[in-house]
Amino acid sequence: MRWIFFLLAFSPLVASADPPVFDKASTLRFNTVCSHCHEGQCSGRLTFSLGPEATFTHIRRYAGDVDDDFARQLMELLELMKKECAFPPLAELDIRQTVHKEALDSYRDDESGNYFIPLGNLELGIHQLNLCFETTVPLRVEVLNEWFDFLVDHCSGCGCGTFSQTLEVDEAGKHFLRVRSQHPLELEELTLIRDSESRVP
Repeated sequence: MRWIFFLLAFSPLVASADPPVFDKASTLRFNTVCSHCHEGQCSGRLTFSLGPEATFTHIRRYAGDVDDDFARQLMELLELMKKECAFPPLAELDIRQTVHKEALDSYRDDESGNYFIPLGNLELGIHQLNLCFETTVPLRVEVLNEWFDFLVDHCSGCGCGTFSQTLEVDEAGKHFLRVRSQHPLELEELTLIRDSESRVP
């Protein structure tokens, strides 16, 4: 999918205006509930074009009983994702040390209970991701880079109270953590530690 970024970077049609500002709540809802179904749209692999009424019906089917303004923001976030070929921005989490529940709650969608956490720029090499949950519930843990490539896509049908995974970062850049579940989910602790001696060939 990287070719699209080069086209966008050098296309004369790309505007230099500042990106629009969206509510944090709508951005979290989009990144946790909507984005995983639409990540291929910027490459042209998927299309989504409905009239306003049908679009809002579709949005409410998946994003909950949101008002028109919230639904409109979700629709505009989709257009932004398609145009920029990137996740709608959220403030990056400081992961230089263990992150606890109070800070993690800022990246939890109130409606779905899912998490979307920008991990910032990860350096080339091996990183160890550790998550600790309040309860044991079935969940899905995903780590993606800025090109929507998966480093981790792990489903635990039986649930887990802790999750540990080695990440092999072979291209330095922005990375994102998304945790989803159909059950109440509370992330208590996150650590991400880089092996300073490691390098991925």
